[in-house]
Amino acid sequence: MGNTLLVPEIAELLRKKKFDFLREFISEMHEKEAADYLSSQSPSDIWKILNLFDAHKRADVFSYMDMDVQVKMISGGLKRHVLDLLTPMSTDDR
Repeated sequence: MGNTLLVPEIAELLRKKKFDFLREFISEMHEKEAADYLSSQSPSDIWKILNLFDAHKRADVFSYMDMDVQVKMISGGLKRHVLDLLTPMSTDDR
């Protein structure tokens, strides 16, 4: 991962509900880099952050996450969130 100092800052932005800034901040990252940073957050926080983006961006970031993080998110996610996340993904990424 890049700068691990950013991990607590992402959590702080979420806690303070600075959603516009958080969306802009993560949008500037490559999906792989965003996945690395988000993977250190709790599954519920990852869902909150991913839901700031359109379906394709969510799917792209999710596809770069480690399998164990993906499994935790899918197992604990609401069915609607999971369906919204997986639908735009290519079949081989699903």
